Amino acid sequence: MQLSASSQCENLAVGTTFCVQGGRLHRGDRLQLRLENRNVEAVVERFDITGLYLDIKGSRAICRPWQNGDQFLMRCRGTSSSWTVDSVEAHEMTAA
Repeated sequence: MQLSASSQCENLAVGTTFCVQGGRLHRGDRLQLRLENRNVEAVVERFDITGLYLDIKGSRAICRPWQNGDQFLMRCRGTSSSWTVDSVEAHEMTAA
């Protein structure tokens, strides 16, 4: 499934916050992430109780649910979940 997300940040880095619009996340879903000045496509590698794991061009972003006190987050109409990036690391995506 193709989902969209948006962020007020310029880059996807530790501390970046974003909102997912329009649906539930599942492994293999494609996420079109709109940053302040560009778009990034991510693939949901894993989504479970430990967090949201995104594959972005050979890097893995590990995210946790957004919490009060995290970076500013603008919620858009249709927001289904909100996330904060905890770490970004190089990796190879595992086969589905």
